[in-house]
Amino acid sequence: MTNSSKVLFSSMAAEAAHNGAQRYAPRMRKTLQPLPLHTESRAEAVWWRYGSWLTGATLVLCALAMCLPRMRLPAGYHDFADQVAWGVLPYARDVLTNLAFAIAGWVLLWQGMQYSRNMQDDAARHRLVPAVQATAWGLVLTALCSGIYHLRPDAAGLAIDRIGMSAAFAGVVGLLVADRLATVRVVPAMAAALLLGVACVMSDFLNGNMTPWVIFQAGVSGMMLLAPWVTRRQGERDGLQQPVLGIAWWQVLVFYALAKLCEMGDQAVWQWTGAIISGHSLKHIVAAAAVWPVVRALQGTKHRDGTQRAQEKSA
Repeated sequence: MTNSSKVLFSSMAAEAAHNGAQRYAPRMRKTLQPLPLHTESRAEAVWWRYGSWLTGATLVLCALAMCLPRMRLPAGYHDFADQVAWGVLPYARDVLTNLAFAIAGWVLLWQGMQYSRNMQDDAARHRLVPAVQATAWGLVLTALCSGIYHLRPDAAGLAIDRIGMSAAFAGVVGLLVADRLATVRVVPAMAAALLLGVACVMSDFLNGNMTPWVIFQAGVSGMMLLAPWVTRRQGERDGLQQPVLGIAWWQVLVFYALAKLCEMGDQAVWQWTGAIISGHSLKHIVAAAAVWPVVRALQGTKHRDGTQRAQEKSA
């Protein structure tokens, strides 16, 4: 190749490289830019962070359930203070007050339908609606199972009662995850809670060991107490919008604690009210009232969305 040919070839190659750089440099710069960390990506990362935390907490609770001393059902547990029958209906007030759970479930289900129709945030709706529906149907199932137990209080009936409660607890866990964690992985959390609850129930029914059931209830209560505080700090650090509904979980816990106190004071309440209502019957009503903070949160969301749409129309 002659010198002139070499010079011509070099100039053509330089011109082609220059034109190619001008053409493809913007694309390359765009390609080499770091990917933006969207909210969904951050939510996924937060889910795995809390997933590992929840898994570890669950393993600790399971270890406690296996290592702590066995707890048996107290003697005379099925001998409730109110044993008055109304006609052919035995333990009438203990049976009929379970309707409070059914009413609470239907109210929550209706409010959840209103929320689903009015909520503009599709991601939040897809997270919360399954949890609301699961909690509502869990309450209805609790009413049915507890009614069956109180018609004839015995060990088998108590297991049926607690299976209904496990369904309601699983719904509560789903609500807690959906409200406080920006993630769509609500159904697996509810399924895991339901399986754990049923396993704890069967442990007591088959082995006479109530310790796992006590640990299970304590674990759900601990989640309601600690998760809002922990996730609020984590959400502020990760830049996630927390919470979605803003359920006052401390109010749910207060109702649950009052229900437990009524249960323990079954005979005392029966005597104090002059045999009008027993502590166990009152427990059903107070426990069903624990759904009120959730209903209020759903109503508040509907009002906020309605105000926002009105402002958008006026603008």
